[in-house]
Amino acid sequence: MHKNFKVRVNDEIDFITHSTEIETLDLSKLRDNIYHLIHQNKNYQIEVTQQDFLNKRYEIKLNGKKFSLQIKGELERQIEEMGLSKIQDSKAGHVKAPMPGQITSVFVEVGQTVKTGEILLILEAMKMENAITAAGEGVVKFVKIKKGDTVNKNQLMIEIK
Repeated sequence: MHKNFKVRVNDEIDFITHSTEIETLDLSKLRDNIYHLIHQNKNYQIEVTQQDFLNKRYEIKLNGKKFSLQIKGELERQIEEMGLSKIQDSKAGHVKAPMPGQITSVFVEVGQTVKTGEILLILEAMKMENAITAAGEGVVKFVKIKKGDTVNKNQLMIEIK
């Protein structure tokens, strides 16, 4: 079965690639975080400088030029297209479960200051770990969930003021 992947480059350019295209790449590891790639008869050296496996974000140098990549699989793209990746409702600061699942990690506590994009918790749903992030800056007013809790879609989990 062929899979599609959405790749975002430098937080501004999106493109879709297919597993069949990825399979045609000639990629070999030279040493830790250094790879050699042959694509369309051209040689490239890739150095992975930062890796965030949870969010599938990578910082690389391609022939010395820096790039930021974020990779999303088909399921993640579908979830995003359905709007389920949005964690905020119309009332700012209410972090609700985008889908039913189980809390596997909680990274914030009452009184903690959070920044936009900061990971608040991990929600396991549909056999995937989903990082739930802060939509804005603020201070955590309350945390209604803990590790191991099962949540329903739209259940209030955290409030940020």
